Parts: sequence; C-alpha cells; structure tokens
Amino acid sequence: MASESTSFNRGLSKMKAEYKCNKPFGRLARYVVYTACFLSIPDWASADASSYYVTNTGNNSVSYFSTATNAFEGSVLDPQGTFNYPFSIAINGLTGYVTNHEGNSVSYFSTTTNAVGGTVLDSLGTFNSPTDIVINGFTGYVANNGGNSVSYFSTPTNAVGGTVLNSLGTSNFPESIAIAGLTGYVANALGNSVSYFSASTNALEGSISDPYGTFDHPYSIVINGLTGYVTNYQGN
Repeated sequence: MASESTSFNRGLSKMKAEYKCNKPFGRLARYVVYTACFLSIPDWASADASSYYVTNTGNNSVSYFSTATNAFEGSVLDPQGTFNYPFSIAINGLTGYVTNHEGNSVSYFSTTTNAVGGTVLDSLGTFNSPTDIVINGFTGYVANNGGNSVSYFSTPTNAVGGTVLNSLGTSNFPESIAIAGLTGYVANALGNSVSYFSASTNALEGSISDPYGTFDHPYSIVINGLTGYVTNYQGN
C-alpha cells in the first residue's frame, strides 16, 4: 500500500497536470497561469521590478515574462543543468533562487543576465525534496518536505548554515514558508498544522492553535500585515 506522503505527492502531480490552464496553484497568480498555460506544468511564480518568473516542473526550466506587457521573453539559461523539477522561486534583489525538488538543491541565477550561477552550497546535506523558499534579509529559508525540516542559508555566501531547531517535533511534510517580521511560519501538509519559529534564533516555538480543525493538508501560506492565510489541499 502506498504511503500517505507518496499518495499526496501523486495527488499534487495529477492536480498540476489537470489544472495548469484553468486554476491557480500554490502561489501562482491567476493571470500568470492563463498567460503561461502553454508551458510545461507551471508551478510557482515570483517577480522583480520588470519581470516575473515561473518555474516549469515538466521541462526543468524557468520562464520569465515582462510585467509591463505580460509577454513571454525567454527562459533562464542553465548551462550546468542544475534545474531538476524546479518547484518554487524567490527573487532577492538581483538574484533569483529556485528549489529543485528532485535534485535536492537550490539554484541561483542573475536577474540581470537571466543565467544560472550555480547552486547553494549544502555541505551538511540538509536539502531533502525542497519545496518552498523565502528570503528574509540576508537569510534564505527552504522547506524540505522529504526531510521534515527547514534549512537556512546565507544569501551573501550562498552557503547553508543549518536547519531550524525543531525540538517540538511538529514538522510533518513542510510544504510552504512565510516570514513576518522576526517570525517564520511553516505549513505542514501531512501534519495538518502550521508551525512558527523565530527568525532570530532559528528555533521552532510552537504551532498555531486551530480549535475549529480547519487545517486539512495545508499547502501554501502567505502573511498580509497582521493576518495569515493558508490554503488547504484536501479541505478545498
């Protein structure tokens, strides 16, 4: 019998394939999906001042579009072949970061040249089926749903420093991350919970109370001011 995590992954793949041209998925804005539906399973999007970028898990590429015209302009050059099921993307100034779900790595590229420069050094081997990535100042955070962990790395050095201390053991298939001030929030898809950690100490502090039991395979999370929003994959 397939494990719950395996079944969940298969369900996600099926949903991406079926809904790629008519439904927003994850953080993908609706207008991005409609514009990019000719791509191969567009997944995540992020933008800088002049371009927005879309990861394509189906053909291991990252496309970019003009924010002024919403027209396709090209694909990020990856001569080293680092993209491997590119899942999520974050833009930090002149640098973009892409999680490679099946490559257990994070690629970085220049938004000026739109060319990959390499991968984040992970000498500790923390990346394990990385999904979401966010940048908070000089620190990047990566959710590893295969390792039930959150890695953090330095953006000036592009080197991993470790993983968020999880002495409470609440991480269970972490899928998405959001940062609000000095607090990070993690959606745990198989744990039906949202954990929060200190971005100052990189230590887990607890889980959000959900007395109504609304979390049902939480997949994506965003913070808007003093309010957080969570999408629930199974709970619609």
